Amino acid sequence: MTFMAKYGVKFISMVSALAGTMFFFSCTGSFDMYCRQYAVYYTADITKEPYNYIQSPHQYITVRRNSRNGTVETTKPDGSVQTDYQYGSDQYKNFMFGLGGLIIGTPALDQGNIWCFDLACPICNSAAARLDIDNINGKCTCPKCKSAFDLDNSGFVLETSSDDPRPLFRYPVTLSGTNLIIRN
Repeated sequence: MTFMAKYGVKFISMVSALAGTMFFFSCTGSFDMYCRQYAVYYTADITKEPYNYIQSPHQYITVRRNSRNGTVETTKPDGSVQTDYQYGSDQYKNFMFGLGGLIIGTPALDQGNIWCFDLACPICNSAAARLDIDNINGKCTCPKCKSAFDLDNSGFVLETSSDDPRPLFRYPVTLSGTNLIIRN
């Protein structure tokens, strides 16, 4: 009896499993669509200000918890900051904001779909490296490493000096009626 006749199916299965494993762990430079590294859970009513801005293409707001007093600070597209004190209540204590906070908006190239990115620079990978948002040009930049990212095009890197460029961390967004749900 030949080797293939005796062990053929087992051999082919082992080679296929090994090839699949090598492909899975290969260095392809690709990234998962959604970040699972940092926990996110946030809800808001998109009919209320400032969340109503994010339904317009090319408009982004940022949301983050102030670590000093526990309030939630939302920065509108015009740069003004709204502080919500009710988020210190028990009802909102479970909110999680990823690494550095959230960038929420509708990309110009994907009109009608609300996206959410992490407010922290993925290259610096630090909560302290919060991105500066430019709503006029649809991009954001890191004040620490000077990398720039395209909010209107999947958070892809526009400029960087890093040897390991990566797009913005992205989180899944769901709409349930007028409720925006960001959760991974």
